[in-house]
Amino acid sequence: MQGQLTNMFMAQMQVLPYGVAGPEQLYQTLLEMAKLAGHANPGKFLIDPAMNPPPPPPPNPDMVKIQAEQQSKQQALQADAQKFKAQADQERNKAMFDAVQKDKDREAELEKTRMQQATILAVAELNANSFSYASQQGHAFEAQKLGATFQREDMAKQQEQTQTKDDGMASLLSVCKL
Repeated sequence: MQGQLTNMFMAQMQVLPYGVAGPEQLYQTLLEMAKLAGHANPGKFLIDPAMNPPPPPPPNPDMVKIQAEQQSKQQALQADAQKFKAQADQERNKAMFDAVQKDKDREAELEKTRMQQATILAVAELNANSFSYASQQGHAFEAQKLGATFQREDMAKQQEQTQTKDDGMASLLSVCKL
């Protein structure tokens, strides 16, 4: 009998894809084989297919198509969002760079203005010092001229006095000769 059950099991396995035999028939054949082998409780070796939940039905092809389209749209939206974020980041970075560059330009312009003002002030101080020096030199020259004039006048007076003395001496000599 065991051999006949074994042959039956093999035949069921061959026709299983055609739907002539199913999981329940295979289970029953295996239970009988375990009983003939002398096992009192063959159910502990096998699981009754009736106790298993039925397999889920295959997905509806229309639903699969709709899900694929939705997934494709979602991926496109994510790609657009990433592109938008990248553009926003790029614009933000450009705005920050432009602001920093503008500040640097403004600082350079301020420094240029400071340097120009410092140069103008330095030139004005040099001109003032030169004018002051020239003025001092002019005053010194005028003082020298005035001093020279006074010296000439003093010399002229001394010569006059000497001349007067000489004339007086000459007169005195002429009177003495007489």
